[in-house]
Amino acid sequence: MPTVLITKGYRFLFYINDHTHSHIHIEKERGTAKFDLRNSELIRSKRFNAKEIAEMR
Repeated sequence: MPTVLITKGYRFLFYINDHTHSHIHIEKERGTAKFDLRNSELIRSKRFNAKEIAEMR
């Protein structure tokens, strides 16, 4: 899982063999999120609050 960017403690990464549409995974401490790269729409999030999701977007 190559890391694309690390900023403000967030790690942006993708999985090589992930075969769904274009998206990015984001991790920070125990939180995880997944965003669609076509429209920046949140697909899924665990343990992030609304402020953190807005910051990632």
